[in-house]
Parts: sequence; C-alpha cells; structure tokens
Amino acid sequence: MNKNIERTASILVVDDEKNILSSLERLLRRQGFEIIKASNAQDGLHLLSNTHIDLIITDMRMPGMGGAEFLSLAAKSHPNIVRIVLTGYADLDSAMDAINSGDIYRYVSKPWNDSDLINAIRSGLEKKFLKDERIRLTKLVAKKNQQLKELNTQLEAKVNKSTHELEEANKKLNSHSKMIDESYLNTVKVFSDVIDMRSEHLKGHSRRVAELSVAVSKKLGLSGSDFKDILYAALLHDLAKISLPDSVINKADNRVTPEELKLIQRLPVVTEGLLMPMKALRNAAKLIRSHHEHWDGTGYPDGKKGESIPIGARIISIADDYCSIADAEKARLYILQNSGKIYDPRIVTVFFELNELSAQNAIPPQKASEKKIKSSDLKSGMTLSMDLITPDGTKLLDAGFVLDDHVIDSIFLIEQSFEKNMEIFIHE
Repeated sequence: MNKNIERTASILVVDDEKNILSSLERLLRRQGFEIIKASNAQDGLHLLSNTHIDLIITDMRMPGMGGAEFLSLAAKSHPNIVRIVLTGYADLDSAMDAINSGDIYRYVSKPWNDSDLINAIRSGLEKKFLKDERIRLTKLVAKKNQQLKELNTQLEAKVNKSTHELEEANKKLNSHSKMIDESYLNTVKVFSDVIDMRSEHLKGHSRRVAELSVAVSKKLGLSGSDFKDILYAALLHDLAKISLPDSVINKADNRVTPEELKLIQRLPVVTEGLLMPMKALRNAAKLIRSHHEHWDGTGYPDGKKGESIPIGARIISIADDYCSIADAEKARLYILQNSGKIYDPRIVTVFFELNELSAQNAIPPQKASEKKIKSSDLKSGMTLSMDLITPDGTKLLDAGFVLDDHVIDSIFLIEQSFEKNMEIFIHE
C-alpha cells in the first residue's frame, strides 16, 4: 500500500485496557496512521457516527458489549469499514464464527506480533481503498454519463431547433426565390407583349414561339437553367425589332432591300447587347444571338454550324420560323424541306412528334371548374383560368395568374379606358 494511503487512513482502536490502547497508538502512529481511541463499544459506535473511519481494531472481550457484537453493529451501519478483532486463545472460536459471518475481516491473536498486525491492517486498507476507488470511479462514470446524456439531449434539442430554423429559412428562401422567378418571368412576358404590339404581324408571335420552344425542350429532357434560358430567349428573341422602322418591319423577307437586310441581320446582335447588362438574361442573350444560325453553316451572324450552335438556339429557330408562316401546312413543309440544312434534323423530328402542334392555335374550352366573372366581383387570391385579353386583343395576364388588389385596381382602370368590360374567367 502506498504511503499516501497510509497517511490518510484513520483507524479506530477500541479496548477497555489503557495500556493496550497506548501500545496500539504508538505502533500505528509510527506507521503514519491517524489514530482515534475509544475505551468501550458504546463510545466506539458514537465515534463511528460522527467521524470518518477507515478501519476498526477492537478487543474481543470487553465489559458490556463485546467486540463481536460491536463489530456486527458497525458492519450494518458502516459496511465499508475494515474490521479487525484482537482475541485471546479462549475467544478464538467466537472470532472464527464472526469471520465466517462476514462481520470481521481478520482476527489477530494476543499478544500480537507487530509485523503481523501491520500487515493485516495494510492488507485490509488496501482492499478497502481499492473498493472505495472502484465505487468512486463508478459514480464518476455514472455522473459523466449522465452529464453526457444531458449534453446529448441539449445538443439534440439545439440541432433540432437549428434544423427547424434552417428548414424554415430554406422555405422562406425558396418562397422568396419562387416569387422573384415569377416576378422576373412576368416582367419578361410584359416585354414580350410590348414587342408583339410593335406590329400586327408580330401580335402573339413571341408567346407562340415560347410555347413551342418550351414543349420541344421538355420533349428533349432539358430542365433547370437551360429550360429557363430557352423560355426567356424565346419570349425576347424579337426585342430589337422595336427599333425597326414601320417600312421594314411589315415587309416580307423577300421584299427587303440589301441595306434593310443588313439591318435585319444585325438584330440578334443588338438584342444580345441590350440584354447583356442583365446577369440573369446573359445566357438567354447568347441563344438569341444564334437563333438565325443554320445547321449547314449558312446562317448569321457568326456562321456557326451543327452542334456548335447552342441547342436552345436550334430549338427557337424552328419554332420561330414555323410561327412566322401563316399557313400551318406550308410551315410544316418548309421546316421538313430544310431539315439538315437550316435546322437540326433530330430537333425537327421531335418538333413534329409533339401533339401540341395540332392544337397550338385552338381556344381552350371553358372548364367545369371555372366561371366567368365581372371585374367588380374580383377578389384578391383568385386565379385566372384563361388568359386575360384587352378589348383590342392584347394579352394582359396569363392563365394561372393569381390576382391581388393592385392588379384588380389596374383591371378596373383598363376597362374604364376602353369603356368596355373584358371577359374574365377564374377557377372556382
């Protein structure tokens, strides 16, 4: 047993003979133990209840309460204290019975041998301190485990809270992003409508080109930013035509002068330049620049050919030319005849596989879930089931647009300016 344990060990010596107490005290103090003395069992029990004791040494035979009974009571109240009994030959059987019952760690015969007694004490204390240390460590581990459990619980709560806050933030961000995308698309559509108002020849053209381009893009499996760029490019591909004089914009292509043709062929580049300052439209602007390039390299403005032409530009090229020819059958024949020359043959095949082509100009029938409504009955939150068209035929809002108070007020003002009500259809 190490010296640190010896110095901290406290030993209660109980004996009715003063000379025995003095002898034990001298012996044990030399070993570095703290000694506490009692001259009878009752005093010993009192000291046990008020003093820290590591080991008890008591005489077997004492007046009143004997050593065996004293140690038995001590074992019940303080089971971790090491108990040693001093016994004469006559009490040996009683001491052995006490050892067997577990009340006594060891007995030492009188007169004792100092070395034997010290060894018995050290052995008992070593065993006790190892047990105490094991108990201490067990409690410490249990305490640390409980603290760890509490920390884990707190951490889990914080993680759950942070996760919830992050999910809510993502929802708000996604909602905000969706609102921005919708607002941006609506703005692009407004520009598209302004372009189409430039000439009767262009009326509704950009929307039709966009519808066909979107349908082909879906069929080809395009998505994400590519899909969005094609939609924006299709809606704005004629933006620079606003700058053309009326004498040019209303002419057929085969009637323009060489100077006017040069002006027309610069339009894709001009449109790209107009859109380049807007970061979200830069890719769309590149598609617009290339939508008059030909599959065989004979197009303009850069003479690109084949796969070097962006796929979005190749899609818009077919949709644009198809919608520019009034007669559907002539348009179909023109596209097919120029497949592999002006147009990408693969996209031409996909283009004519679409069922949407046969119904692109059809007016959708009124659905059972929609109803016609007066502007005075409009309420915020209502959703248009059909495009909203002004009395002069200009499209204002797309089907699916959700009305708010500001838009409803604008509809009132437009009807007042035309002095005529518009046909408004909403989802019930």
